[in-house]
Amino acid sequence: MQMSLHVSASGDPYSMISPIQRICRSADSKDFFSGGASLLTTQLEALFAEERSAAYVLGIFGSLALFLAAIGLYGIISYSVAQRTREFGIRTALGARNRDIVQQVISEGLRMAALGLVIGLACSAALSRFLVSRMHGLNPLDLITYAAISTLILAIASLASFVPARRAVRNPMDALRTE
Repeated sequence: MQMSLHVSASGDPYSMISPIQRICRSADSKDFFSGGASLLTTQLEALFAEERSAAYVLGIFGSLALFLAAIGLYGIISYSVAQRTREFGIRTALGARNRDIVQQVISEGLRMAALGLVIGLACSAALSRFLVSRMHGLNPLDLITYAAISTLILAIASLASFVPARRAVRNPMDALRTE
């Protein structure tokens, strides 16, 4: 049978190890004290090292996924805008304001991102129920995290839509000369 002695001390905990070991040995030199001493913080760090490493790796993969999603969204919107360059030139020649065309492209990008968010959040909520056993003290449906990530993705979608939209309305005469 293994026993542990937990001692709360004020001051430097390392300076308390030697006196505590002497007291434990003097109480029962044969049975009571046979192991080493360590701090509770050290034991907790060792206990959660695997979870911390997994969280770090998942954070890296999550950041990579966000980066790839931003590049993919930019690519799709840029391709869509390039296909419609002539349309935007004609609309501008007929009196459409550049601001209206930029708003239209951004709203289309945000609609795509919102659809992806709805699907992603639904899948995330469903899959988080399977991960509850690995989440020590965490809520699988953390609304603050979901809101923060959703806001970040919508901001990235706005930026990814704005760049091609501004390029499309920069010079309407070039747009009419295409093809």
